[in-house]
Amino acid sequence: MVVYEPDCSTHLQRSIWWCYTVNVLRRLGGHPALDFVNTIDPREGEDRVEHLQSFADLLDWACRGGVVTARERQRAVREASRRPAAAAQAFRRAIALREAICAAFGAVAAGGNLPSAALAEIESAYRDAIAHARLIRTRSRFGWRVGSGLELVRWQIARQAVALLESDRIGRVKRCPGSGTCGWLFLDSSRNGSRRWCSMEGCGNRAKMRRFAGRRRRARH
Repeated sequence: MVVYEPDCSTHLQRSIWWCYTVNVLRRLGGHPALDFVNTIDPREGEDRVEHLQSFADLLDWACRGGVVTARERQRAVREASRRPAAAAQAFRRAIALREAICAAFGAVAAGGNLPSAALAEIESAYRDAIAHARLIRTRSRFGWRVGSGLELVRWQIARQAVALLESDRIGRVKRCPGSGTCGWLFLDSSRNGSRRWCSMEGCGNRAKMRRFAGRRRRARH
């Protein structure tokens, strides 16, 4: 199993890859934690593409998806420039959380038992988030506001993942079968819970084409 990591050693290569990532990586999970899992495309099979190559990529993805604000992103960028080693560690910890969420919610979608190591990773990130949060009032309600810092994306995603695990929507988490190599996770928000694919235009249509081709081959024999 190969995760494709392009050569981005030059500024030009880096810019080209960043534009590619921004333009082609769709958010089909229906939930930030699931979209985070889907930053590898496809999730299964050969020639997987890793869309998050650095701490900067992580911040860009999170900002575009509303996980962090533009101001929070800018603060993190400035801190990362002062503390590159700490930023690299924060990136690795965020990716570890992503893989734990993938394992946990993949098990949910399959109807299996959740891996204890994955749950422990999610719980650890969630505890860190709450330890760096303040209870504040916003209009007519109260809520937790997580502090800024290099770990902000990890903290916010951990809170989102736990909220989904605690919600009655957890039974709507599904895995896209694709052509056997997609594996993206998504939250089925259809009225009757019948959604099967991450995208009908992508994996769904390819499956239809395969069925059609199979019927034509059988009809010729």
